[in-house]
Amino acid sequence: MNGSTDFICAFPTETEEDFEESMELVKLYKFPSLFINQFYPRPGTPAARLKKINTVEARRRTSEMTRLFHSYHRYDESRIEKEYWVLICERASDGKSYVGHNKCYGLTYFGPRSI
Repeated sequence: MNGSTDFICAFPTETEEDFEESMELVKLYKFPSLFINQFYPRPGTPAARLKKINTVEARRRTSEMTRLFHSYHRYDESRIEKEYWVLICERASDGKSYVGHNKCYGLTYFGPRSI
């Protein structure tokens, strides 16, 4: 089973302690899929009226969480060399390969000769 979540770094009310707790969650659960975004105020929302965390600090938090995410092995070694059904969802950014997902949302890349 794959778990995925989103983290918004530097939400206006986020303290350094809140951020550290979020980092501890990432360390503990080692999410195989993690979407990390900086807070962006949407006009008309209550959060848009709150005082923003300065840009340098927001970037630091986002970068730190991204580095942590890339530092750990996100997949169980027992999955290597196994066969899975994969749904091909889109063309990869290189314009030649394809991207697909298995039933656990595991990401797979296919070269043009693989299909």
